[in-house]
Parts: sequence; structure tokens; C-alpha cells
Amino acid sequence: MAEAHNHLYGTRHGGWITIPRAEHERLLAIATGQGLSSETVIIPRAEYEHLLAVAAGDGPADTIKTFCDSERISQAFFHVMQDEGWAPDITYHGEAARILPAAKRKWRSERARASAAGLRRDLLRGPAPPEAA
Repeated sequence: MAEAHNHLYGTRHGGWITIPRAEHERLLAIATGQGLSSETVIIPRAEYEHLLAVAAGDGPADTIKTFCDSERISQAFFHVMQDEGWAPDITYHGEAARILPAAKRKWRSERARASAAGLRRDLLRGPAPPEAA
């Protein structure tokens, strides 16, 4: 199989891409807060594109499962949050439930405000602070 070279990011091999480890770590640092390195790493192209989307400030919409995985909560607890009225907003595409990046950011902001106020299972009512540009 012939390699396709991407002059910006590295060499593609089918569904995989070879990129500098520093670029991978930079994207992970944005997504998860990890440190940086200067070696090379091979990762799935889908992961790379996902990390680029996260680094750009929007990412793909989450399913309930991927949202729960990213927030390290169980799906059962997510449904408790829904029942109590403090789960993130869900957008439906047919039968598929998705949590859009903006809804995830809003939910995290609300949770941070509630936590700062000492609330665990309630939302602060009122306008949210303006988002940073």
C-alpha cells in the first residue's frame, strides 16, 4: 500500500497516521491536561481527528455512553441526573440521543458554579457567566 503524505501532520497508513509524539501529547494535553514529549507515536486516524476537533474547541457530539465515559459517571447516574433535572441537554436525531459540545460546556459550567456554591445535586438558577471568547 502506498503511503500518502500529509505535509502538515505526518504520514497516513490507511486508517492510521504517524505524527510527532509532541503533537499527540499537545492534543492530549488540551483534552486531558497531560504533559508534553518530543518522540513519535502512531495513533488511529479517528483518534487524531477527534483530538483535533477537541483542540479546536468543539468536538463531536457525545452519545450518552461517551458522555458518561468522558465524565467518569455511570449511565445509571446519568439517568438519575435526568430525573432530577440537572443532566445536560440532549438533542435527538431520530432515535439517536446526542449531547452537543455546547450542551456539554454549559453543563460543566453549571456544575462548576453549583460546586463553588457548595451544591452537589442542584443547579444554580439564573444567567450563566459570559463565555470567554
